[in-house]
Amino acid sequence: MVFLRTHQPYSGTGVLMETKLERIAEISASSPRPEFTALYHLINKEMFGLDVLNQDTIKGYRIIFEQLHSGHPWNALENDEFLMKLRAAAKNKNGTLSPTIAGLLFFGEAYHITEVFPNYFLDYREECDDKAVRWLFRTHSNEGDWSGNIYDFFCKVRTRMDDDVAVPFANRRNGYRVDRVDVHDALEEALANALAHANYYGRRGILVVKKGK
Repeated sequence: MVFLRTHQPYSGTGVLMETKLERIAEISASSPRPEFTALYHLINKEMFGLDVLNQDTIKGYRIIFEQLHSGHPWNALENDEFLMKLRAAAKNKNGTLSPTIAGLLFFGEAYHITEVFPNYFLDYREECDDKAVRWLFRTHSNEGDWSGNIYDFFCKVRTRMDDDVAVPFANRRNGYRVDRVDVHDALEEALANALAHANYYGRRGILVVKKGK
């Protein structure tokens, strides 16, 4: 059993995290908070450069994007242009590129994200019924040995969430065994929606708990 706790309801139909990135950009564009500009929804107070983004995250995302979109013209773009196409970066008032709020949350380093969202925190725990054991496994965005951004959190957590989902032996497609069922897709969608639609200005972060025996 998996519980996701956020500060606002989540909804949507997109399964791929790239659709969630666009949704974050849309939400940030309509935000009345002063950290956003009306036109580009960039981060005003710091005017970050793209160096605050984690290059390994971008590289990993581009590999998945290319696998899902073979032959797409964006695959030939340099990183800067690719991020602009994703609405993860835009030109600031000085004419240089800065990450958008969506880009910072999606690809940034956690310690830079918390400069804009001080209470940003992503937490995943696996718990059991034994009250003497606090958790069986835990990972969170402040560990320091990984980026802490929402895309890498999604990638780390999605595989652990559905490890125990039962897959019938007869689950086959075109004669081949399929290791995914609808429950896998539902869990992935719930996690993606929770990350994309959370209120990162809230006083607490996102907690995902997987309950076991």
